[in-house]
Amino acid sequence: MISLFIILTKQLQLYFFVFVLLFRISDKIKINENKQSKDTMSIIKNAPKTATTIVIRSDSSARVSNSRDPYYSLMRRLFQEDATAVRGQKFLTLIETREKEGNPLRTNEWEMVLEYLNVGRASFYSMRNKLTGAGLIAVKNQKYRLSGVFSKDLMDMARWWWTAVLENSDESIDM
Repeated sequence: MISLFIILTKQLQLYFFVFVLLFRISDKIKINENKQSKDTMSIIKNAPKTATTIVIRSDSSARVSNSRDPYYSLMRRLFQEDATAVRGQKFLTLIETREKEGNPLRTNEWEMVLEYLNVGRASFYSMRNKLTGAGLIAVKNQKYRLSGVFSKDLMDMARWWWTAVLENSDESIDM
């Protein structure tokens, strides 16, 4: 009974931590919105790209690496709509291909990308901002690049949970 109480207490601590984190992020967004002049319109491509939401599944059979199409499974965890997940996958594949060819995709090629993905400008920038917020891509020197921030952030969260909450040794984590 005591161990069940301890487990529930740790879960509540995690929920509280996530709630506080989300509250702080929403406060920062509200502050930024209040700083904008009321007579200027917010442009979606300039929207904050600092965070996004990803679905985490507890069932080991639902792991991305167990999927027939891991790339698509990852995109479905980021995007609610199937069509947006497919576009996100196509966009990431385009960035990856162009990087490997030594000709990185440039931000000024947005019209070609809109046509390739068959999507409107606002939808494209919304999708791009979500991929940037997740740390899957970065824009540097007006070029799109795949980014490792996503992986590093997830490993950091997993290591923190494993050591701080579950009180296991750092060496015993199986990644």
